[in-house]
Formats: sequence, structure tokens, C-alpha cells
Amino acid sequence: MFGNKLRIALMVPCVNSVMRPELTQMAPEGIEIYETRMLMRGTDKLEQLAYMAKSLPDVVESVMDVGDVFAYGCTSGSFTKGYAFDQELAHTIQGQTGRPTVTAAGSLVKALNKLQAKRISLATPYLDAVNQLQIAFFKAADIEVAQANGLNITKRGGSGLLPPEAAYDLAKQTFAQDNKIDAMVISCTNFRSVDIIARLEDELGIPVISSNQAVMWAALRAGEIHQSIHGYGRLMEI
Repeated sequence: MFGNKLRIALMVPCVNSVMRPELTQMAPEGIEIYETRMLMRGTDKLEQLAYMAKSLPDVVESVMDVGDVFAYGCTSGSFTKGYAFDQELAHTIQGQTGRPTVTAAGSLVKALNKLQAKRISLATPYLDAVNQLQIAFFKAADIEVAQANGLNITKRGGSGLLPPEAAYDLAKQTFAQDNKIDAMVISCTNFRSVDIIARLEDELGIPVISSNQAVMWAALRAGEIHQSIHGYGRLMEI
């Protein structure tokens, strides 16, 4: 059968064109990703994220029968409401499914803790106001953000249209502003980056964590898959 080792039930915003392809690219043999989409209704980003949360029970139900591990695939969908909300979100999904659950924002925290990274910088496609909410989220998780730069993308789903070099250039620029950090975080599941993580790590000399990489790592570990995967950064090798 497909996913004979692990089936990941992935919930993504309807505008996301990056997450499933990147997870599939990183997935070892025997791992399958089954995707469902969350509608985003509203006049602004925060209103759309609130609508996604409201419709969550039906979204979860749509992949209930094909998941061994469940993954909430929107980083800002939980961090904008705070660290406690992200933890409660994972708890709610796990309560509905009875199976291990990871979130994109929570996976970043888990990955940084695993790497013992306490001072980081952020490279994102977000608006500055959204970046500030993520800084507060990390602060609540006892992680300091030294620098945060965003591309201020406003087009619906627009970050998914960017090439990986956009994340690479932004991370390099952010690192140049403050290089006394333990890790670089490229946040957003709709922001292509897994192809440039290893190159960035070689050039910066520190771990580079992306939302999609962290979700894949956390989902595999939650599913008791401890295989080392090469080519996508240090995190995937531990």
C-alpha cells in the first residue's frame, strides 16, 4: 500500500502551492502525504486565519481515515494567536483524531530546542505586523529573535510564486545584519526554501530551519520514523 511506513495527513490553506511538493521531495520511501485544504475567507490575513480555525473540525474529518500523523500546515495560522493557542490547536486535533499531531509553528520550536538554538533570526514573506506576532510567539517559547525581515507580500498566495532564491537572498541579508545567532529560521509553509537550506548552512555556518523542513522532521519523529535524510540541512540528519 502507499504509505506503508507512515501516512501524514496534511492540512494546508487553500492558497498554498509549496508545502506538499516540498514535503514529498523530502519524504523517504514508504512515507505518503495526503492533503486537504482549508478555505480562507475574509478581507484581511488575520480574518482569513480566523476562518480557517473555525472550519478546522470539518477539515480534520476530511483526512481522518488516511492519517497516522496529522500536520497543521500553516505557520502563521497558529503563531498569530500565541504560543498557548498553538499548543491547544495541536491538542484539539489530536483529541479529534486520537493520533499524534504537529503544527508548523510548534515544529519550529521543537526543532530549535533540539538544536539548542536560543537566539535566532527570521526570514519570511510576511508583513512586518505579522513578523512582530511571530517574535512574540518565540519569546513565549523562550527563544530570542535577534532580527526579522519580511518581504511584505500582500498578494493572495503570492509567496508561493517566488523561487527558492528569494528565501536564500533574504536569509543572507538578515544574517548580515546580525550574525551572532544560533540558527536562521525561514518561516512560512508557502515559501520555497528546502532546495537552498544545505547551501545556506554551508555559507552561514549555522543550522537553517524552514517551516516545511521542521514539519517533515517533527511528523516523522511523531510517527516513530528516525531515518536520517541528507541534503536538507542538519535537522533532517538528527
